[in-house]
Amino acid sequence: MVAHQEDGEWLSVAGAARRLGVSRQAIQKRIARGRIENRRDNMGNPQVWVAAPPVTEVPGAPPRTLVAPSDPQPLPSASEMLPLSAHIATIEAIQAGHREAVTALRSDMGAERQRHLAELTRLEHAYKSAADALMAKVSAVLVASRPRRSWWRW
Repeated sequence: MVAHQEDGEWLSVAGAARRLGVSRQAIQKRIARGRIENRRDNMGNPQVWVAAPPVTEVPGAPPRTLVAPSDPQPLPSASEMLPLSAHIATIEAIQAGHREAVTALRSDMGAERQRHLAELTRLEHAYKSAADALMAKVSAVLVASRPRRSWWRW
């Protein structure tokens, strides 16, 4: 097991996963392999020792001003944002056109579905009518082909 350093804190498995940017399962596997120091709290829940991120100096800042490396980058200037905003507007216009096309295709598909349903219903009725007519003809032929005399010998 890895010995923990002075700077850091004990976190839950979920908290450690968030801090380290991995899944809870990855933290649990590290515990199982002995790659990360762990303990149980008073409630029996596992805790993991997570070292504090290294602190770096800010370039151009007065001495002794420290910041963690996860600080956000400075925002781009307005001149840098203008082409991006124009590109976003273009993409949104294209997306709106695609949405209209999808809506039109969905309505066409619904109409086509209704047409197919009507055709299937019509064919089903035609099939049943043809089957009924055929059964009537077969019954008539069977009745007409019956012998008039009894098959029983007297």
